[in-house]
Amino acid sequence: MTTMEDWLTASIGAMTELGTSVLGYGAVTVVGTTRGVVPSGAGAYLSLIGDETVELGLIADTAACAAAARALLGMAPEEELSESDMADACCEIVNMASGLVKRTPELEAMKTGLPLFVSGRAMFPESAEASSVELDLDGLRLWFVVIRMPGEAATTRTEAGKACALCHRPS
Repeated sequence: MTTMEDWLTASIGAMTELGTSVLGYGAVTVVGTTRGVVPSGAGAYLSLIGDETVELGLIADTAACAAAARALLGMAPEEELSESDMADACCEIVNMASGLVKRTPELEAMKTGLPLFVSGRAMFPESAEASSVELDLDGLRLWFVVIRMPGEAATTRTEAGKACALCHRPS
């Protein structure tokens, strides 16, 4: 089993690699780490499921989500971006980041869920352990969130996650 510190280290490494390569930012700087608080805003969450369930999230304000989406899509800052394209791109960013996190040998066997775009504050069980890392990508501020679920909650969350994915199909 891994610790929250292991998850944060892997997440920072993933976002640094993703931010400076795929997204094309010059530098990714850790501004700070907050324990026990999940920031509110827009962004995407994705579950990693194994001996424990871990939710990885990328959260920011809508303007920062749009900027990150434009970077992923190779768009200029002034180009029109639909909400749907922004949501899809944010989901893809957290999906790519989770793949980089899973390169850690003890995490390779975890199954990857489907990303889910959110707006507002995501709520998790009181028993969950949460931390968020505030990152600066050349002036673009966002938070990478790690939420660890204890063993029993993992089963419940997995079942709820499957139901949630089924009932939140795009219309």
